[in-house]
Amino acid sequence: MTMNSTITQARLSRTGRLLGILAGLLLLVLGLGLGLLTYVVLFDKKPPGFGGLALAGAIFSVTFWVLNLSRRLILGRPYADGGLFSPFELRVIACFIIVLPLTALFSGSWQKPDRPPALQWLGFIVQFAFFIVIAFSLFKIASARKARSQDVYVER
Repeated sequence: MTMNSTITQARLSRTGRLLGILAGLLLLVLGLGLGLLTYVVLFDKKPPGFGGLALAGAIFSVTFWVLNLSRRLILGRPYADGGLFSPFELRVIACFIIVLPLTALFSGSWQKPDRPPALQWLGFIVQFAFFIVIAFSLFKIASARKARSQDVYVER
């Protein structure tokens, strides 16, 4: 390894670390905003019903997850397998990505009145295919990380 490549590696690691800190700070602001939203849902002028409590619980769960991700980015602490997300988190994200186009299908939000129906269906099918590819890629990454972490655990 030459001196120039060592200096370049050091610069890249500093740049990556700086970008991680900036992303963590942005996620911190997002997490605090979600926490404020949870507070507003729970402690509005009238007490929330069951739907309000369920919504507040879902928002609070996402808030906790975003703040934990922010902490990992700011402190520079990836998981033992080197990733920012655990295999479980990757699987949850993949399931959410699969559910998104299904909810769009049932709600009809993909329909645009100014387009012909065949073009609407084509657009939906292409979008759904992209979502499926992304979701299965996340499942594949999660299983690879799980296998890698089990290999590391067995070797110790």
